[in-house]
Amino acid sequence: MVALNLPTSGTDLPLIRRQQRNIFRQRRLLEAAEMIHRSLDSPSLETTILAEAVRLMDAQRAALLIVRGDVLVAAQTFGIDDALERLLVVPLVDPLFGRAVVNGETVAVDDVEAAGPVGGRLLGPGICRGLLTAPLQSYLGTHGALVLFFDTVQRFGDDDQALLHTLAIQAAIALDNRRLMHEKDQMAVRDGLTGAYNRSYLELALERSTKELRRNGGVISVLFLDVDGMKAANDSRGHQAGDRLLKDLAGLLAASCRETDIVARYGGDEFVVLMPGTDAEGARRVASKVDEAIAGHNDAAPGAVRLSASIGVHSAGRDDVDELLRVADRRMYEMKRSRAPRDGDA
Repeated sequence: MVALNLPTSGTDLPLIRRQQRNIFRQRRLLEAAEMIHRSLDSPSLETTILAEAVRLMDAQRAALLIVRGDVLVAAQTFGIDDALERLLVVPLVDPLFGRAVVNGETVAVDDVEAAGPVGGRLLGPGICRGLLTAPLQSYLGTHGALVLFFDTVQRFGDDDQALLHTLAIQAAIALDNRRLMHEKDQMAVRDGLTGAYNRSYLELALERSTKELRRNGGVISVLFLDVDGMKAANDSRGHQAGDRLLKDLAGLLAASCRETDIVARYGGDEFVVLMPGTDAEGARRVASKVDEAIAGHNDAAPGAVRLSASIGVHSAGRDDVDELLRVADRRMYEMKRSRAPRDGDA
């Protein structure tokens, strides 16, 4: 006969209930971590983190605070009204929130009212009585805090703090991994020197735009640019000077175009601006704007290597879109030949 180890007295029951509660919460922690990491490529990752934290800890509201200089600001909130959100811009020296970031510790406040003047700004109907704050810590460092707000006075134990601390680590790792994924995606489509889109991305964008044009009609335009005097700049000032010209031109192009336009480094010292929905007149205006931006750039830095670019402009519709780049390229070289005497200027 197998003997069962049943509690022998009522004094054992609270311990058993605590153990059962901890097992249940550990299971929920695993579920929360899984949900967070499944949401890695979702735009609602931050909301998922906060919703899971509220569910895990039986809180009423939550916030993700992110370090911005010497203050913490609310990057995302959950269940928080405008009155409380306005309060969530706090210095890193704040003992309720900042301590979690600065010292990397989980901070528990059972009763905010009893915390004295520090907690006074969090008091008020429907705002907060209990508070639990854990650092957003990962292998990349601590860059914020996960904060939970409770409507009633709490009795936080070490297990509560450890539970939220673990969830906050999972949240920080997820946020860092999403950022790294985004950076990797950007590296795949961006030119490493100038930050403009690369040729592969341009070709994909042109293919999509061509299909759209053939389906629905319309117009599309491009600017084809080539930096003048690049060899002379490299020979006289070094390749860093040539790189600077390329980076400066990429920045001026981005500033001169719409966000929906594609600014790409086509190769070497050539750039292409793809402008869907822009007609010939609009394309000429953009080309003029780029010329003015280049002139302003040279005026602002008279001692620097002079930036100059030949520009070919072309617009096309459904029937001649295949010629878009070729014609713009030809027009750019026609301009470059007409400016050949200035090509060696630096």
